[in-house]
Amino acid sequence: MKPTARRGRGVVLSGVCLFVLSLGFTAPSPAASPDPLWEKAAALADRMEREKAAFDRMEMHSQVRKKDGSIEEDMHLVFRIVEAGEDYEAELVSAVRNGEDVTEKLREEERKAEEKQAGEAGKQEEDGTTLEAEPTYHPFAAEIRSEVTYKRMSEVPFEGGRAVTYRFEHRPGKGEGCLKGRVWLDPDSGSPLQVEVSPDPLPKHVDEIVTRIRFETTPEGDWRPVSCSMDGSGGMLWIKRSFTSTFTFSEFRKGGADGAGGPPREAPSS
Repeated sequence: MKPTARRGRGVVLSGVCLFVLSLGFTAPSPAASPDPLWEKAAALADRMEREKAAFDRMEMHSQVRKKDGSIEEDMHLVFRIVEAGEDYEAELVSAVRNGEDVTEKLREEERKAEEKQAGEAGKQEEDGTTLEAEPTYHPFAAEIRSEVTYKRMSEVPFEGGRAVTYRFEHRPGKGEGCLKGRVWLDPDSGSPLQVEVSPDPLPKHVDEIVTRIRFETTPEGDWRPVSCSMDGSGGMLWIKRSFTSTFTFSEFRKGGADGAGGPPREAPSS
């Protein structure tokens, strides 16, 4: 259940999700010294990674709206999350578009999208500048920590309690796109409560997009994502659309296939 920004190991969105979703402020300076609360969040992320925390089910509900607010498309997708080498992949279980079962159709579109993506991998690496956050993204993962700068802001009310807010910027390399966002941390434990992030620059034909990921900490001290929302708008010329996608995660586990450090699971047959 590692976060990604379209790079490295993590929950890899299928071509189906990409198909559906295809329709600032000053950068914070590097902290002069590590912030203790931020370091607590990083340590928690490290622990969950060591314990191989993951979820087995993801549901996505997406709506595309016309300029007048009417719904042009309503999509509900269900995925099972399977381990594939160093990655987690989202395998489509079912898909309903505007009340019609389109599971097989989208599986075929997914296969074609993956083939096209594989064929254009070199060009995308050379020309791509937009970094996109996955639905479980957060800036505390060890493999991206050196690419993230942050600045502590203030303590604010948060859902009946308090949270400490930070601004951050995730920039993988010179000349590449980056992610800019905010984080809300529990003022005592450092547990991340919410991450809000947007890409810079924006994808082609997209005017705005904001991803918000919500997290929870269980009574046992396990930290995990529970939901994600992506809201955006864009279009070409006079054709404008807005979209909203919500993701929910369930069937959490730790360890391997048996939940106790067993071997990785194989992708189940369709």
